[in-house]
Amino acid sequence: MRRVWVLPGVVIVVATLLSACSAPRKPYVCVVDPSSSVDVAEIWECNREIMVRVVKGKKFTLREFSRASEFFEALTGIPADVLAGSDGKLPGTDVADDLARWDAWYDENGGRLVWDPGSGRVSVLPGSAGP
Repeated sequence: MRRVWVLPGVVIVVATLLSACSAPRKPYVCVVDPSSSVDVAEIWECNREIMVRVVKGKKFTLREFSRASEFFEALTGIPADVLAGSDGKLPGTDVADDLARWDAWYDENGGRLVWDPGSGRVSVLPGSAGP
């Protein structure tokens, strides 16, 4: 609901914020339906695209950054440069370097990634690095 009052020389607009505050959160873009065929390379690339947007200064949400950084940290063991903010995790200054390290890790280990239906996430098969 929006109300507009016009006084001589002044326009006052009051908008109700209730609808914005109660709107459902946008779903995390990299979530997959485990009942369908899961392509682990697509999941990797989805999370990588978020980090590329972060590095390039493009639009991203803190939720996207947090979830993508957690994905890479859990899978690769390579920590993300994050800062603690009042609204959650914020990208640090070394995220571009982190992305390069994750890419190098993927070059060596991407062939060992599998979907684990038990945990509902991507995991790494044991064994040596490489194809």
